[in-house]
Amino acid sequence: MARLWEFTNVPSAAVGLAVDGCSPPVFFLPLSALALSYARLLARGWPGEGGDAAGRITRAMSSSPGMVAGRDRFTTDFLEAGAGKWIGKEGAEGVYALALKGRGRHEKAVGIAFKIEDGSTRARAAVCLAILEKLGGVTRRGRK
Repeated sequence: MARLWEFTNVPSAAVGLAVDGCSPPVFFLPLSALALSYARLLARGWPGEGGDAAGRITRAMSSSPGMVAGRDRFTTDFLEAGAGKWIGKEGAEGVYALALKGRGRHEKAVGIAFKIEDGSTRARAAVCLAILEKLGGVTRRGRK
């Protein structure tokens, strides 16, 4: 739980457990904390020790996207298209979290988490791509 606090700034007593349909229990966090954790994960700069683990996680996500989300899934295609520039992962009930690397040497990674209010997954890909386009990660013609 200490590592979770380092990523999210949420005290362990305030973290709940939930089930999202993928079998193991998952942590229940505010969307803002989830966004922060994705930015820190991609930046490989979690506070304290652990940068090596964060790097291994993001490299694994980028090099084997099918292991993150499975075949014929938006997240798999999203990770493949990002080629390490961004990461993303769906959650339960219309939740999605993503992070985009900073462009310059001193620009920080940006983390975003959102929830489709009705819990549906229908709009998730469109919302995710619109956010990425607004942040300058992609254009309508492809990746920048």
